[in-house]
Amino acid sequence: MGFKILSIYPTVAATRIALFDEEKEIKRVELRHDPCDLLDAVTSEKQYDIRRTAVEKLFGGWISGADNIEAVIGCALLPSGMSSGVYLLDGEFSKKMRITRVEGRVINYGALLASFIAREMGARAFAMVPFESDEMDVIARISGVPGLCFGRLTHTLQIKNALRLAACDLKKPQNELSFVMAYLGHNFSFCSHRNGRIKDHSNTFERGPFSPARSGSLPAAEVIRMAYSGMWSKIDLMERAYYSGGLLSYTGAPDGDIDAVISRMEEGDVYSSLLIRAMAYQIASEIAAQAVVLKGRVDAIVFSGSCMENRIFAEMLREKISWISSKILTYRGEDELAMISDGALRVLRNEETPRSCGAFSSK
Repeated sequence: MGFKILSIYPTVAATRIALFDEEKEIKRVELRHDPCDLLDAVTSEKQYDIRRTAVEKLFGGWISGADNIEAVIGCALLPSGMSSGVYLLDGEFSKKMRITRVEGRVINYGALLASFIAREMGARAFAMVPFESDEMDVIARISGVPGLCFGRLTHTLQIKNALRLAACDLKKPQNELSFVMAYLGHNFSFCSHRNGRIKDHSNTFERGPFSPARSGSLPAAEVIRMAYSGMWSKIDLMERAYYSGGLLSYTGAPDGDIDAVISRMEEGDVYSSLLIRAMAYQIASEIAAQAVVLKGRVDAIVFSGSCMENRIFAEMLREKISWISSKILTYRGEDELAMISDGALRVLRNEETPRSCGAFSSK
């Protein structure tokens, strides 16, 4: 028996929990919450109480029966500028969470619940900061308008996981390799990676290709005109760009389901074909742009995410970018519970030193 780790990942309507014995998953559960209850929970404390009550019921079942749990880990989003990685879930970390206010950041309940369960079980508590990156070159942050810069938000958890696997498959240390990485899930992130760090990145929150449900880059002048036309509220525009843009806005397919749109394309729908080809075109263009950051010296192009599980779309992309690198690697990247558990496992094995908010604050 190895290290046992409890992993927690909240979503908008559920709390997912899994128990691992090192890399092996023992069991998992998805605690579904009543949407009406969550909607009525107008403060972060009330929503946390709903989720904690659901988790407490598990203590009479398989959590209490899981002896010798060494660590509990959840996710959190912290102030901009915090590096991604595994953090000690201590008083300083909790202070950072209070400063940022939990409201609107559902993922933070993972860290709060991890702290609660760890206290109950006498285990070590960790938090994974999955989306922030402070590695990006300063030159890549310049936007063209003073006061506006490209941020640090990207799918760092999925990116780092895929790049570790790629380095292992290439049988070289990660800090000796140059990668272009594309995470193509419900949302997209891209990065250029060299010498063990992200040099530049983009994501569908700010710039880059449109995704199944996000707009990606938009023509700024037209957006400004829309904002002041009187026809759109701030909420309407945010909704169109971030939650119902991309394939969803064009096709009405649930969550911009790429498989559904490609099925329509295969049946001869010309409009669906245009949209899929446009998305592939934009993705290939962004991958090429990230290759420029590496001066064209790319050891491998690495893909992760659910869109790459569609064989037709994956082949469409490979045809467009194979000139950049002959080595194209694809990994699954949608199991956040396993990925954050792996982070705790690396710490328990002394392969990685957990970060400290106190150390960060003193820099």
